Amino acid sequence: SGTTICSGDTCPTWTSGKFDYGLQFDGSNDYVDIVNVPATESAYTIMMWIKPMSRGSIFSRSVGSAWLDERLVLHQYNSNKLRVTHSNGTSYFTIDSIDPLTYGAWTHIAVTWSQATNQLKIYFNGTLDKEATMTIVPNITGVKTWIGFHGC
Repeated sequence: SGTTICSGDTCPTWTSGKFDYGLQFDGSNDYVDIVNVPATESAYTIMMWIKPMSRGSIFSRSVGSAWLDERLVLHQYNSNKLRVTHSNGTSYFTIDSIDPLTYGAWTHIAVTWSQATNQLKIYFNGTLDKEATMTIVPNITGVKTWIGFHGC
């Protein structure tokens, strides 16, 4: 639970959500900068309800927009699949979901990863979509965290 920052045209707007209210991003430049997020490089779980209207970034811990800068990124990619990217700054690896995300439909996504097992799991609406080996440990110490933003 950190402080969130955005300014001017980069701020998403509040709208009705899956439960009560949610943030609506314009797909162009809206984002929320989440500060004071601890660096947990040995394991993580990221969960959220999303209702995508177009392809784009969902969650990002990046130092720039090049592949090696995208230390931990979730975004809707080719064929509307969820892509998870890990980078340690010198190497990167991506894993795509099996099923695509559906435009205009609420979907609960969860991504878990553990360095102890090197297993990354993608869940849609509580059902395992894909499990794969991800051996790249994301270097996220001191790296910013955004929702709805990709790169610097």
